[in-house]
Amino acid sequence: MSRAGYAGLQRVAGLWTGDTPSTWPALRQTLPMLLNLGASGVPYVGSDVGGYSGNATPELYARWLQVGVLSPFFRAHVTNGVPGQEPWQFGIEVTDIARFWLEERTRLVPHFEALALEASLTGAPPLRPLAWGFPAEAALRGVEDTALLGETLLVAPVLTEGETTQRVTLPPGRWVEYFSGAVYAGGGVLEQSVRLAALPMYLGEGALLLRAATTATHSDALPAALRVDVVPGRRTTTLRFTAAGLVDAADTEHTFGLEQRFDGTTLQVALSAGARVVPPPVAIAVRLVDAAPAAPADLRWNGAALPAEAVRTDLNDRTLHVTLPPGEVGTLEVDLVDPLAPAPAPDDLVDIGVVVEVPEGTPGDQPIHIAGTFNDWVQTPLAWLEPGRRAGGRVRVPRGQWYEYKFTRGDWDTVEKWPDCAEASNRYAFGAATQARADRIWTWRDACP
Repeated sequence: MSRAGYAGLQRVAGLWTGDTPSTWPALRQTLPMLLNLGASGVPYVGSDVGGYSGNATPELYARWLQVGVLSPFFRAHVTNGVPGQEPWQFGIEVTDIARFWLEERTRLVPHFEALALEASLTGAPPLRPLAWGFPAEAALRGVEDTALLGETLLVAPVLTEGETTQRVTLPPGRWVEYFSGAVYAGGGVLEQSVRLAALPMYLGEGALLLRAATTATHSDALPAALRVDVVPGRRTTTLRFTAAGLVDAADTEHTFGLEQRFDGTTLQVALSAGARVVPPPVAIAVRLVDAAPAAPADLRWNGAALPAEAVRTDLNDRTLHVTLPPGEVGTLEVDLVDPLAPAPAPDDLVDIGVVVEVPEGTPGDQPIHIAGTFNDWVQTPLAWLEPGRRAGGRVRVPRGQWYEYKFTRGDWDTVEKWPDCAEASNRYAFGAATQARADRIWTWRDACP
């Protein structure tokens, strides 16, 4: 790893952006620097998360960590003689944010490996300016705060202090929000509400995204199981990666490859593997699907019907899940008609599971309530899972949007408090089916002095 070099550096080392100050102007300059380095032939780049000079605020550190998550290489680094910049140095909220995004980065390791292999073979950087993917769109040529990670994963990190709304530049086409499945029309600017945990990410039509199915520690081997997210689109998208380190273009024995094709009626996802590769178990997640589940005859693996237990349609998550036979390669065919839903309506809601642990001594004969922006702060009872210990239920929240909430025992005189009876700020979460809530209440207002 280096911060300077001579011609040929890109073949042997990663490059970081140097001893960057821990300031907001420095963070805003970081993404354009990474994009320009990649476009200049140096694909493996990153920065010092939190800045090198130290004394980052919790907000600055969280935002810089999110830039690190989407950078080809990801590390934190700080000078001597300043407070530490480990996530837990910045409080519970930032620690939780760091845990969430570090786990997501670990899941994305196969995708980064595929992009690194592509860079070694073609020179295309993993992290690309929008103009790289859409060269005919003149309006995208000056965009510095939004990027593509590969062909069709768009990322728009928040780079400004105190931001509550992010203006995301979406190229032409339809874009699927990464976690929730909400669909947006491109060709303009999307205004999204954000919280400190937010890193806006969108999959474009034709997207093919590789993710490890677990967050187990990464090794040089293929992941134990692989999830492939597919957004059908009328473009052929390919990815390949290897378990044996970088290979040259002629070496296909050690590579595992995927290809997405869609003609408007039938989606095809083809898997291939070299002679020295045993394919890991693969699950295909087709995003999005029609309102009605696909019929069994509409799915074929190498021309034959799949067993019923291998197919699951989750309308709440807007995803069709297909588990392929382990160790096999071939082609999955899914008959679809306009699989992407239109832009979400105001009443586009998603069910979220909520489980909350209550303080010792909480009466088990009265329900715990939840109230939030999703129900105009009206107290809604949850069911006891273990009376006096845990309660749970489901709430309906806007898909792809942030919402706030608090817990009570039925009225605001019993609202939750933080430890030592500190006033509890509103909790917040994101409207995605996969982001169930598991919370803990420290104490109640009527138990405080």
